[in-house]
Amino acid sequence: MQFSSLLSPNDHYKAPPWFVGGKIWPGEQLDGGQGKQRLPFNLYCKFGGRIALPEVLATVFVSVNTTIPVPRILDVVYEGNDLFVLMTRVPGIPADTDAALRSLAPATDVVGSFLQTSNLQRRIDIKHLVGPWPNIAAFHRFLVTQCPEGEGSDVYEEFRRVAPAKLFNKNHRLCFTHGDLAMHNFLIQDGRLSGLVDFECSGWFPEYWEYTGAITFKIEDRWKQAIRNVFGETYAEELEVEYLFLEANDGNF
Repeated sequence: MQFSSLLSPNDHYKAPPWFVGGKIWPGEQLDGGQGKQRLPFNLYCKFGGRIALPEVLATVFVSVNTTIPVPRILDVVYEGNDLFVLMTRVPGIPADTDAALRSLAPATDVVGSFLQTSNLQRRIDIKHLVGPWPNIAAFHRFLVTQCPEGEGSDVYEEFRRVAPAKLFNKNHRLCFTHGDLAMHNFLIQDGRLSGLVDFECSGWFPEYWEYTGAITFKIEDRWKQAIRNVFGETYAEELEVEYLFLEANDGNF
């Protein structure tokens, strides 16, 4: 996929287009030279350390292969190691988001970003990219290394005791995963889902990873209940193990 630059790589930082959006919608402008910004003409941009190529390609992948309303990527510009990505705001159409994502089939067994590279998984490490792993078993073995035997609190030992039966020994499918199903990433218009945004943590992960992440990562109780209504009790044991993992590695968060 190729994008012709709408902006000269040498000029777009001299007169940044998000400057206009920041003036019109100052409450949405982020400091520090990186983030996302609403723009005129029904556009958004993401730039700097807030965006990477796997997120861009994952967004295009979901757009092409599902009916989920996601931003349309209009242009991608490099400035050194940083990206500037121009995209549309999403239209207001309904979609069965979770079922559509989980129906996407992986090309290999690799657990990782859309490009099968490392990416951000805040439940494992909030600051650094992690992965990839050659398969789900290798991913699970990595989780064990974060709770080494003979170290840490009693929670480490409890994780190591219950994880094999309730998580590792199950036959999980590899699914495309958004990775951050928080309320602020769902856009609602007229009582309907109008879009799903921010694929920064997306990639190919075990089928339970979407559910356990949505439940455990510091979200409101009403949203947790909504997630439970979608998934039911299918991954109750996996959720129990993840709570132990998070407690054992509380220093990462």
